[in-house]
Amino acid sequence: MHHTSSRRILTAMLSLLLLASAVSCSADDGQARTADSGTDTATVTGTETEPVSETIAETEAPQVEEPLSGDITPIPLRRTDDWVDWDADYNNPKVKFTDIVEGLIARDVYVGKDGWLFYTDSISNYLGDDLYSESMLKRIAKQAQDRADWCEDNGMTFYFMIAPNKNTIYPEKMMSSMQEGELKRIDQVYDYLEANTTVKCIDVRGALLEEKAANPDVDLYYPLDTHWNNHGGFIAYQTIMDAVQKDYPNALKFEREDYQIDYFDSHFKDCAYYLGYYDTLMNDGPVYTKRDGKIGHVTWHDWSGEFGQFVHAYVDPETGFQESCFNMGYENDYAQDAPSLYIVRDSFFMAMSTFLRDSFSEVTSTWTTDFPNRDILEKKPDVVIFEVIEAQMDAVFGSRTFRNNT
Repeated sequence: MHHTSSRRILTAMLSLLLLASAVSCSADDGQARTADSGTDTATVTGTETEPVSETIAETEAPQVEEPLSGDITPIPLRRTDDWVDWDADYNNPKVKFTDIVEGLIARDVYVGKDGWLFYTDSISNYLGDDLYSESMLKRIAKQAQDRADWCEDNGMTFYFMIAPNKNTIYPEKMMSSMQEGELKRIDQVYDYLEANTTVKCIDVRGALLEEKAANPDVDLYYPLDTHWNNHGGFIAYQTIMDAVQKDYPNALKFEREDYQIDYFDSHFKDCAYYLGYYDTLMNDGPVYTKRDGKIGHVTWHDWSGEFGQFVHAYVDPETGFQESCFNMGYENDYAQDAPSLYIVRDSFFMAMSTFLRDSFSEVTSTWTTDFPNRDILEKKPDVVIFEVIEAQMDAVFGSRTFRNNT
C-alpha cells in the first residue's frame, strides 16, 4: 500500500483546519494559552523577516485511528500513545497554526514547501555556506584513516557513512529563494576521503535519489520529522549490504518483496514536537515485517529513559521494529554463517535496524559520537560501521579519535 505525500499532507491540513474552527477557551478558566516564544519565530521572504503572532489557542484531541494490518501476519507492534497528554509542552502550540506556512522559522524548525518541516541546523549545510577548511578536512581524514587502520590491525573491516539531511534528498521542498549550494560539506568529506585515504565510504545519496525518481509518490523521509522512514532506511540498508558483500559474500541481503509493509501513524515527528503540535499532526509511515519470520532477536539492551519525542516510541524491544535504546544487541539464528556487525550510530539507525538485524549473525549498536575501541575489541565484530548525520558532523569530528573505555 502506498500513501502519497500529497495525501498525507492534505489529510493533516484538513484535520487541523477543522480543529482550528473548533478552537475554544478552556472550560475551567476561559483563558487561551499563550506561547512563550514570540521572539524566536519569523517568516522568511527572501532576506526579510516578519514577526508572527505569539497568541495560540487550545485544541481538542483528534480521534485516534486504529492502525492498519496486513494480510500476511499481524505485526508485533503495539501502540503506547493511545493516551495523549494535552498539557505536555510538546502539545502546547508555540505558534498559531495559521502561521505554519512556507518560510516560517520557529523553535529550530523551518517550514518548507507542501508543509514539509526541517531542522534549521540543516540550512547552512544545504546552502553550502559552512564549508570545511583544508585543515579541518585533513583532521577528518586522519581520524577516519586511524580508525580504519586500527580495525584492519584487529581483523575487522571499517566503513564510514553519512546519513544525508532531508533537504539533501528533497531540495525541491525548500523555498525557491534558498539556492542549494554547488558544493556542500558532505561532498567535501566524501571527496577528500576518496582522494586521500583508503577508508571504505558508503554514500547512500545516489540510491536514495534514484529511488525517489523511480517512485515519486513514496516518501523516503517523514514530512514532519528530520529522519528517513523505513522506506529510506531500506534503501540505505541495501546500499550498505552492496558494499559489505564485496568483502563478505556470506552477508545476507534481502529485497523489498521479502517484507510485508504496513502503515501507521508514526511516532517520528520531531519537528511537529518542537512546534508544540506533536499529537495534533498526523505523520504516517511504513513498518516492514519479514514475511518468513526469520529475524534476529534482541539479546540485550540499555534503556535510555524517557527523552524527547521518543517517549512515545517505547515498544517491547524483542520486536525490534522501533527502539529507544542507546545501546542494544541482536543475534540471528538464521544467519549464523554471516559476518557480525558493530555499528556506531545515531537516531538514523532506527529505520535501518529492522533490516540489519536480519543480515548479520550478530549486531551491536552503540549510540555515541565517539569511537569505543575497547568495546569493539571485546565484541570482536567482522564489520564496523561508523554512521553520522550530515548536520551533526561537527559534533563527531570534534571528538577524540578513540574513547578510552574503562
